[in-house]
Amino acid sequence: MKQPSAPLWPFTAVSLLGILFLLLLNGAQQTSFTNDEPSHLAAGYAFLSRGQAGLWTMPLRGHPLLIDTWVTLPLYIGKPDLPVETLSGWGENRPAYAQSFIQAMGSVEDAAMAARVPAILLTLLLGANVYRWATDLWGARAGALALGILVFDPTLLGHGCLATNDIGVTALGTLTLYLVWRWAERPSWLRAIATGVIAGLTALSKGSGLLWFIVVGEVMLWRALVTPPTKQQRLQLTLQSFTMGILVLTLIWAMYGFDVGPLPGKFPLSVPAPMHWRGLFYHTTDANTHTVFALGEQKQGNWWWYFPLAFLLKNPVPLLLSGLLGIGMRLRHRERRLHHLGVFVPLYLLAAVTTGPNIGYRHLLPIHPFLYLLVTHTITQLIDQVNKAPDLTRHAAHLILVLMGGWYVAGTLRVYPHTIAYFNELIGGSKNGWRYLASSNTDWCQGWKTLEDWQTKTGITFGFSGSTGYLAPKDYGVSDYWLLPPTLGAPGKLLKPWLYPKPGNYIIGANTLSGLGVPYIENYSWFRYHQPDAMIANSHFYYRVPAPLAPTWLAQCNQPAIPLQPQAITEGFGDIAPRQLSFDCTQTWVYPNAGLSTGWYALHDQLLLPESKLNHLYLASAQAADPFADHHLHSIPQSIRQWNYRTIPAFALYEWQPGKQARPEPQIQTGYPAIAETAPQALPDEGLENAPWIFNNTLAFLGMQAWHSEQGLEVETWWQMRSTEPITRPFSIMAHLLTPEGTVLEVADGLGFSPLMLQAKDIFVQRHQFEAIPSKQEIWLRTGIYWLDNNARWSIQGPMPKDALFVPFTQPKHEINAP
Repeated sequence: MKQPSAPLWPFTAVSLLGILFLLLLNGAQQTSFTNDEPSHLAAGYAFLSRGQAGLWTMPLRGHPLLIDTWVTLPLYIGKPDLPVETLSGWGENRPAYAQSFIQAMGSVEDAAMAARVPAILLTLLLGANVYRWATDLWGARAGALALGILVFDPTLLGHGCLATNDIGVTALGTLTLYLVWRWAERPSWLRAIATGVIAGLTALSKGSGLLWFIVVGEVMLWRALVTPPTKQQRLQLTLQSFTMGILVLTLIWAMYGFDVGPLPGKFPLSVPAPMHWRGLFYHTTDANTHTVFALGEQKQGNWWWYFPLAFLLKNPVPLLLSGLLGIGMRLRHRERRLHHLGVFVPLYLLAAVTTGPNIGYRHLLPIHPFLYLLVTHTITQLIDQVNKAPDLTRHAAHLILVLMGGWYVAGTLRVYPHTIAYFNELIGGSKNGWRYLASSNTDWCQGWKTLEDWQTKTGITFGFSGSTGYLAPKDYGVSDYWLLPPTLGAPGKLLKPWLYPKPGNYIIGANTLSGLGVPYIENYSWFRYHQPDAMIANSHFYYRVPAPLAPTWLAQCNQPAIPLQPQAITEGFGDIAPRQLSFDCTQTWVYPNAGLSTGWYALHDQLLLPESKLNHLYLASAQAADPFADHHLHSIPQSIRQWNYRTIPAFALYEWQPGKQARPEPQIQTGYPAIAETAPQALPDEGLENAPWIFNNTLAFLGMQAWHSEQGLEVETWWQMRSTEPITRPFSIMAHLLTPEGTVLEVADGLGFSPLMLQAKDIFVQRHQFEAIPSKQEIWLRTGIYWLDNNARWSIQGPMPKDALFVPFTQPKHEINAP
C-alpha cells in the first residue's frame, strides 16, 4: 500500500495494458459475430469502397461511419474489389445488404478477427488515456489503479473487442474530454486544435457523439468568459474556443464531401452535411420503435428507470460500493479540477434515460471512464487516510481493500470470456440475467462458438430457439439441430406442445426465455420455471425434457371454471394425452395415482393471489388465495403461467414430478371404529386402532389433520381408492363434531368432486370447516362414508359390524397442527 519507486508504476501500467490486450484478443477469438457487427462492417465497407455513394446507410441507421470505416479497414485492404452494388439490398434495404455482405466476405471467423483488432486498439487507447488522466490528477499510483479497474471491467471486456461503435465513441470521447481538461488547465492553441480535431472525430463516431461536443463547448466558454483575469486573455481563449468549434463542424462537413442540402420534415432550410443531421433525427424516433424488456415486462419505447436498473445489475458489486462511497466523499470534498467535466455524466445519463434505446447497457459505456476515476480517487484517499491510522486499523483496512479487489477481479474472471452477459451477485449472477434484462445485455448472438464446442464434446442434437441476427449457429459449425419458433426459419410461430414440451433436448436463448420476440409470452413458460441442465456462454440454456412417468394425469380445479378445455389440452400436451379430472379445490384435493406418476394441477386465475414482481420474474409460483388449496400446492412447482385471458382464461399450471415432490401426510392416524350411534365415552380403550381402515372394500381412511383458522376449526380427512372396480354411485364424507356424551356440536359433510372419476391408488383429501369450538372442551370427530341416494353408511372391514370412525382430539391438551 506504500508508494514504491516511480518506475514501478509505468511498468505496472504497461503490464496491465498487455493483460488487457491478451484478454481482449482471447475474447475476440472465442466470441461469435454479435448481432450488430455485420451491419457496422457493411456500412464501413460501402463508404471505403464507394465514397459518398456508400453513405446511403447512414440515415437508415442514425450513426456516422467513422468507427465503421476504421474497423472495416483491414477487410477492405484484404478484399478491395468486392462488387457491393450487386449485393442484395444495396442502396435501399440495409439489413438485406448487411446479410449478403457478411456472406460475401468468406470466412466469418477471419472477418471477425480482422475487424476486431482495430476495435481492440481503440480499447487500448482508452486504457492508456485513463492511466494518463488519473496520473495527471493524483500520481502514477492512481494511474495504475485506474487502469487496473478498467482492465477487469466486465462490460469493457465484453464490448471492447467488438467491431461496433460503442468502444470507439467511448475511447475518442474520453480523449476529447481529457484534452479539453488539459486545455482548461493550461490553454494553448495546440491543445485547442487537438481538442477540436478529436471532438470532431468523436462526433463522427456515433449519433451520441455530439454530446461530447456540447460539454467541450461548455468547458471552453466557461474558461474563456469567466475565469481569465484580463481582456486580452479572454479574447485569446474565446478565439481558441471558436476555432475548436469550427474544426468540429468542418470535420463533420468533410465526412460528407462538403454536401449542402435541406433537412427533412419541418426544416426546409439547407444546411451543410444534411445527411448527418438526418441521421441524428432518426434517433429521436428510433427509441420508440424497439420492443424492450426489463423486470419481466415488455413494452414499446423506453422506461426512465431502465438504465439505472442496468447500471445496478451489470456492474460488479465492489465497483458499485466503491462508486457510492466515492460520490459521498466527493459531495464532502469536491475535486475542483474535474468540476466542469462533471457536467458530462449527468448530461449523458439524462440523454440516455429520456431518449436512449432500452436495448443494452453498452450504451452507458461512455460514463465508465469517469467511474474508474471516481473509484480511483476514492481508494487513493482511503489509502492515504488509513496509512496514518494505528497499525491494527491500518492492517484491517488494507485487508478489506485487498478482499474487495480480489472479489472484483475474481468475479470478472469467473465469467470471462462471456462477459457480455455478465450480471452481478445481487440477482444470483449471469444465470438469472434473462429475468431482468434482454437483448445485448444477455444474448447478442455471441455464444455460438461456445455452443459448437459444447456440441462437439457432448454429441447432443437439439431444438434451438434464440437470436440469430445476420448469421446462424450453422455458420459456426453447429450441426444436427432444428429450429424452434419464433426463430426465423422455424415452422409456425408457437412451440407445440407447450404445456409440457415434447421430451428431448433443447437449447433456449436468453432472449427467448425473457419472452422477447415470442408472440405469446407464456409459450416458453415451462422452461422459465425449470432449472437448465447446462448454461452455455451465459447466453444459451440447455434443457433435457424427460419423458413423463406414466400414467399421466391432469387435475383441474373447476372453480369458477375449468381453465383448459379439450382442444387446449390436446395442443398443450400433444401425444401425452393425460387422464383428466376436475375437482373443487376449495373443498377437496386429489392426488391421482397416489402421486406416483407425472401429473399437473390447473387453477383458474381468479383463484390466485394478485401477481407480484417475483411472479413476473419467474422466481415464485402463483399462490392460491384459498389456504386449503395453497397448503396442498405449497410443495408443487409451477410450470406454466398464462397472465392474460385469450381463447382460454388466465391460469396457472403446476407440475407434479414423483420423487421430486412429497405430498403432505395426515397428522392423526389413530381412532376407534364403531357403530355410528355409539357415544365416544362408551368406546373401549382397547378399541383404539391405527390407520388405514377399509370401507366397503373400496376406500381406505388414511388419517386426518386439524388446525385452528380465523374462521374456526379446519379438519382434513384423507382417503385412498383401494378397489380396481369403478364407483358408479355418488357418496359423501361424513364429518361430525361430538362431545364425549355423543352430542353433535356441528356437521360438515361433503365431497368436492365426482367419485365416479376415482381410480385405483387415487388419494383425495376432504376439507371440513367448523365454527369455533369453546376452548378446553374435549371433542371427537365422527367420520365415515354414506351413499347419497339412500343415506346408507359404508361398513368398515372387520369381524364386527362397524360403520363409523371416531377420532379424539382435545383442546388444548393435544396439539392441533396448522399446515
